[in-house]
Amino acid sequence: FTALFAVASLLAGNLADTQDRRKLTVYACVAWSAVTAGMGLCTSFEEVLVARSLTGLAMAVTAPAAYSLIADLTPPARLASASSLYSAGIYFGGALASLGVILAEQVGWRGSCVAVGAAGLLAAGACWGILQDPRQQAPQPRQIEPTSNANEGGSWASAVQDRSESIRASVTQVLDSVSVRLLFSATAFRFCAGFGLAVWKAPFYLGKFPSLADEFSLVNAFIVAGGGGASAILGGRLADYLAERSNNAPLARLQIPVWGSLLAAPLLAGALMADTLEMSLGFMLLEYLAAECWVGPTVVTIYSGVPAEVKGTAQGIFSLLTAVGNIAPVLIGSLVASKGVNNIFMGFAMDIDLQDSMVLVICSSYVLSGLLFGLAGTYMREKKAS
Repeated sequence: FTALFAVASLLAGNLADTQDRRKLTVYACVAWSAVTAGMGLCTSFEEVLVARSLTGLAMAVTAPAAYSLIADLTPPARLASASSLYSAGIYFGGALASLGVILAEQVGWRGSCVAVGAAGLLAAGACWGILQDPRQQAPQPRQIEPTSNANEGGSWASAVQDRSESIRASVTQVLDSVSVRLLFSATAFRFCAGFGLAVWKAPFYLGKFPSLADEFSLVNAFIVAGGGGASAILGGRLADYLAERSNNAPLARLQIPVWGSLLAAPLLAGALMADTLEMSLGFMLLEYLAAECWVGPTVVTIYSGVPAEVKGTAQGIFSLLTAVGNIAPVLIGSLVASKGVNNIFMGFAMDIDLQDSMVLVICSSYVLSGLLFGLAGTYMREKKAS
């Protein structure tokens, strides 16, 4: 899933810059919904692996098309709020996924796959009837065009070459700004923090507090949806509020991911090191409220630093960085696996358990992302002053 999702993100971003985003959104939703439903019919691990890979390929198209479409349909003063509302779906979806354990107990994992796929197909139908791409209603000439004329012969190889040149030109434009490059660096570390927590949160709680085993799905759903969803929505609203009252709107919006990331580190440390379950869950809820405010303001700030015609490519690079985020769960697992071996890590001997590994990797990722978000803001301030 992750490999194809990451690889396809750049192509998906370029398609969002050049094609009808309404069709891209609907077709992608139909594809991953159908594959998810079909996964319930799989009879071997290999078939499930192929289905999950195809799901990642289809889902890669969704974010670039959706975020760039939101940017064109929303007034600039409300763009962070709108983008954050979309990103809140991650947390509500995560909560539903946690509750999916309960659904699987009733209808089995195959039935759960079919049910989720059917819901996706209904969503695709609603999008087809509601969504409109303003760029298709008032077409404008594309500013970044392939430089090759080889596709005049209509060959597939020539078309691939032209698309590759278009992607390369778009990526070059997106990464031309120092502040945008810093924002992507901060995003990579922020994904590391989020993915590290998402993967290892359940093993941590089930290991440290076994009494939570029966209720973990419900508790996790509440924390993810309540804390994460509320943080995403409120973060966007606050970012727009600050932007309206500042003479440097991108810099004002950027304060949300800066302070959200920096506050998340000590709150997560408190959740992981708490002696009681109640205190740990309280800190974890506060951690989600602080941390998950970042996506909408970050996406809008990135858009403010790139040409309008490459917003889809910028979002594709943003999605590509999820692959970097998967380094953190692997690193945590490696540290836990080395416990008792007295390996050397970062120049000194370490022999740490899951709790300490999560504190080290996730909290440091939060801090680094907050500092890089702040450094990007410094460059923005200097650029505006100059």
